[in-house]
Amino acid sequence: MTRKIIPAITLSLLVFLCMPLNGIAATVGNIASSQGGGGGVSVGVEYDRVFERELDSTSGERTRNTNGVITTVPFPASGESINDLKMESNRVLVKGTLGFHQDIDLDLFIKLGAADLIWKASHVTATGTQDLKFDGNADFAWGGGARFGFYQFSNGLKIMGDAQYLTYTVKGTYSINGIDRAVFETPASYDTKTRIEEYQGALYVQKYFGSVGPYLGAKYSDLILKNNTTVTGRTAVPYYYDEVMKARAKNNVGAFLGADFYIKPNHLSLNVEVRLIDETAGTIGVNYKF
Repeated sequence: MTRKIIPAITLSLLVFLCMPLNGIAATVGNIASSQGGGGGVSVGVEYDRVFERELDSTSGERTRNTNGVITTVPFPASGESINDLKMESNRVLVKGTLGFHQDIDLDLFIKLGAADLIWKASHVTATGTQDLKFDGNADFAWGGGARFGFYQFSNGLKIMGDAQYLTYTVKGTYSINGIDRAVFETPASYDTKTRIEEYQGALYVQKYFGSVGPYLGAKYSDLILKNNTTVTGRTAVPYYYDEVMKARAKNNVGAFLGADFYIKPNHLSLNVEVRLIDETAGTIGVNYKF
């Protein structure tokens, strides 16, 4: 499964699958109401699109072996920098949720699915600026978390909390100035992969008006990106090197708003959400509670 077919798969899943909860939680970000109604089990599917998230490069390294001589230097090197680092991603996730509501207001959930990734950056060197691009195909993604209720007012307004984790590693292609790295770096071959880890905590309020439950809130999130690239040079003097580039989210505090729509009361629901400031992202999902 590649990045190009994820939207098509998503549409099919949204048509043929039903999802859980009085509300839905998407990848790291989409928050919605708890199951309520005395707990229960729910199953769902969601499509999450990160249109843009800005990152800051952190310390990495490059370890080179040239004919048996090993050297390790920082990456980017002293006097260099990696700027304007941005990522985007598609995620399709199936989620299972178990609610505990007889005595406490708590949902525990796990998410399994697929995600792809593109990141771009400018590598400023002593000789000029290089445009870097990683284009990763879809691969396995997993995560989990918890949703919990703090307080519900007599008018139905509910204060909720949410904590989530999501991770995935994708392989792909790596280009420099639009040229595949195998061609850019003399005749060579390479393997490259990028790992993403996301953490989030959120606080929000929600109130139902009939079958519609709008909500809004704030969240603190972090994203860690780590790219590993191994290059093997096909030259008269054998060499290879391992390059590690690391980055973290530039902005950690964000806002979100969305709504849950009950299609079948207490069972089938639709959720839409947008997330802003720390990232530009959106989610759509369907839930079925048994």
